[in-house]
Amino acid sequence: MITYRKLLNYSFYFLEKISYLIKKEKCLCCSVETSLLPFCKSCFDTYLFYNTNLPRCNNCGKILISETSLCTDCRENPVINNIDKIIPMFSYRLWNKELLFKWKIQGYRNFAYIFAKKILEIYNEYFKDYVIVPVPPRPNKIKNQGWDQINDLMNFLRKISNIKIVNLLERTESVQQKKLNRNQRLANKESYVVKKKYLKTKFPSKIVIVDDIITTGVTLENCAIALKNLGVNTVCAITLFIAD
Repeated sequence: MITYRKLLNYSFYFLEKISYLIKKEKCLCCSVETSLLPFCKSCFDTYLFYNTNLPRCNNCGKILISETSLCTDCRENPVINNIDKIIPMFSYRLWNKELLFKWKIQGYRNFAYIFAKKILEIYNEYFKDYVIVPVPPRPNKIKNQGWDQINDLMNFLRKISNIKIVNLLERTESVQQKKLNRNQRLANKESYVVKKKYLKTKFPSKIVIVDDIITTGVTLENCAIALKNLGVNTVCAITLFIAD
């Protein structure tokens, strides 16, 4: 019997083959012609994976170069104080920067399926009994633009897994984070709140927040504060990229 999940995988297999015939991409890393994702299989397997052997900051998850335990930012100007563990999967450098730009800005929405599978790998390894709470888009973003990358990511996660995903949070301001400098982001303390309809419900004890990228850490920290203020015991986070 073919399940919906298998059918989805088959659909993307055929979509990839068709897209190769219709529109070829070039691998962002080695320039070899590829198809659905602008990475060839070799570079995708080499660069788009979470390396558990690298030393990482115990606070933000950034790869350590010469530091021990904590990166320089977390040691000198700590932003993250309410998140128990953060796993940023990929460095936001070189071709990864263009990959995120194509997905988030240029609207290559098919990337969400690939990223969802990567998120699922990390979830199954580290957070198997956690409830996922996505970082919400700014007000009216979906209405104005027609889509949101994290919303797409969650939709695919729901289709390829049985993970409990709850949109507990909402964003109270509409200014794009990328338009704020570091000090402005740090001052933006109450930009994420728990939706009113959930205030009288029982909260899960363990939550993992999912976002596309961690830069200063303010977004994840503010989300964690909102959740812990209402009784969530453990708040962790997974991000696809980290600005390091």
